[in-house]
Amino acid sequence: AEELQRDPIRLATLAHRAEVLHFGNPGGTMDHVSIAYGTINKEDDDESCGAIRIGRDPWNVEPLPLLPSHGDDNGVWILADSGEPKDTMKHLKRCKHDRLQLVTDKLGGDWDCTSCASELTELEQRLWHATLVNRDTEKEAAVLWRNSVSTAAPSSGRSVGHTLA
Repeated sequence: AEELQRDPIRLATLAHRAEVLHFGNPGGTMDHVSIAYGTINKEDDDESCGAIRIGRDPWNVEPLPLLPSHGDDNGVWILADSGEPKDTMKHLKRCKHDRLQLVTDKLGGDWDCTSCASELTELEQRLWHATLVNRDTEKEAAVLWRNSVSTAAPSSGRSVGHTLA
């Protein structure tokens, strides 16, 4: 158990595997990774992080440091919940399989293939556009987060929260 506390990715991997085996369905890794990193926002903990960034490989995790406090501001909390029930299997198919098919079959393996856009159906264009917006927004938010941590004063311009809104 002590070994797993020092290796959050190993703990998350085991928890994910247990869930998938128990329910017999594929599942995401975000909850497992988030919980395994459990030291988020503990100011007395040297290993504390302010957020985690999960890369393309679900086990490629970058802990991001706590944002500096500015007066009464204790940093940024971002929590998203649509309040809508979801069909997980249908959602996973759309999020993964439909996108993989789109990039492979229609975009020649290149998400930035703008010359391919005219050959896409309306649904494929919406999926392609949403994927690019999500990718670019996440990249911008990660840069803003890192820049906020490295400066003592609030940055001018867009905040992480405004970027993701």
